[in-house]
Amino acid sequence: MNVITAVAPQAMIIHDKFHLIKKLTEVIDKIRRKEVVDNPLLLKQKYTVLKNENTRTEEQQNVFKQIDQANLKTAQAWHVRENFKTLFMVANKKKAISLFDDWVQESKARALMFLDKVIACFEKHKPGIINAFITHTTSAMHENINGRIQGCIG
Repeated sequence: MNVITAVAPQAMIIHDKFHLIKKLTEVIDKIRRKEVVDNPLLLKQKYTVLKNENTRTEEQQNVFKQIDQANLKTAQAWHVRENFKTLFMVANKKKAISLFDDWVQESKARALMFLDKVIACFEKHKPGIINAFITHTTSAMHENINGRIQGCIG
C-alpha cells in the first residue's frame, strides 16, 4: 500500500471482500476448535459453522440452529461475519462509515477470543474497507490472472 501511495497517490486503496471475509471465517474456525473441547454439539460440525446459511443442508441447518440457540461463541462469531457481509450492500460513504463503526462496536462488545485482533486490523485499514463497500469491486480478476501465471511457473 505504501508503494502504491508513493507511485500513484491518486489511486484508491480498496481491500478485497474475499480476503476480509476469509479473516472472519478463520476466527470462526479458531473459536470452534477451542470451544469443541467443552461442547460436543460442535463435534464434526466444522463446515456447518463455516458455511453460509443458504449453502447448508437441511441437517446442517438444524444443527446450526441448536448451536445458535445454545449461544455458543462459535455461533456468535458466525453472526459477526454475517453482519459484516451486509455492509457490502451499502453504496453511500457516510452511511458505510457509520455502519462499519457500529459493526466494530457491536463486535467488540461480544468479547470473542481471536476476534479482537481482526477487528483491530480492520480498523487500521478502515479507508480501504469503506472503499470496498462503496465501489463493490474485487480483486477476483487479478487473482485469476495471478493464479494462471503461477500455474505456468510452478
